[in-house]
Amino acid sequence: MIHIFRNVRVPAQVLSCLLTLVVAASAPPLNAQEWREALSLNGLWKFEIGDDPKYADPNFDDSGWEKIRVPREWERQGFPGYDGYAWYRTIFRTPPAAQEYQLYL
Repeated sequence: MIHIFRNVRVPAQVLSCLLTLVVAASAPPLNAQEWREALSLNGLWKFEIGDDPKYADPNFDDSGWEKIRVPREWERQGFPGYDGYAWYRTIFRTPPAAQEYQLYL
């Protein structure tokens, strides 16, 4: 018997979708009384390829980072062929009334 194997590379988008489905399927169901409000984080985010522990510091100067639109693949936004670590950063504000609720990201 002859076995033929191919090297199949799964695109990052497929892996992201699968991971999202696994996380969503494992999450407990949301009770309608618990649901309050959702804030969309879609839009322009700061983006930097590579990995550096300094990037995790909220005070890190990211003014030189590129901006890309989320949710979209970085390959279609000026980073074709890059396969590795990357950082995304954005800032969002919650209303003062949200302080009395548990917030989930």
